[in-house]
Parts: sequence; structure tokens; C-alpha cells
Amino acid sequence: MSIETRKLNIINKITSLNDDVILTEIEKILRTSDWWDELPQEAQDAIDEGIEQVEKGKTIPHEDVLREAREKYGLKK
Repeated sequence: MSIETRKLNIINKITSLNDDVILTEIEKILRTSDWWDELPQEAQDAIDEGIEQVEKGKTIPHEDVLREAREKYGLKK
């Protein structure tokens, strides 16, 4: 499905909505959709690098990170 078709489908669904709560949530999403452009370039680059690492499977399990932090800083569970 093309992006244009997807947009039209979304527009059609929105125009048929009568639920104020859902419309309010959509408005919130649209207001915050430009946050990426407000990030400093260094932050955008770091996020892109992180996404690339995840896509390549270069991740560390959460439990391992916690264990290493506890060992390094002498923290208890």
C-alpha cells in the first residue's frame, strides 16, 4: 500500500470519528510529531546510531547492564 493510500485511509477514519477522547489523543500526537527536528544534531545522530546497532543485533540484555552496574558501583539488588 502506498503512503498516499495510507494517508487517505487515515483521513477517512479520522473524519468518521465521533469519540472526543480519541480525537484529543490524535491532536496530542500531531502536536508532538515535530519533536525530532527540535533535537540537537548530536542527539539525532546518537539515536540513529542506536537504532542501527539494534538492527545489527549489537545489544546488551538489560539484566547484564544491571549486573555490571551493581558490580561496578557496589549496589545491592
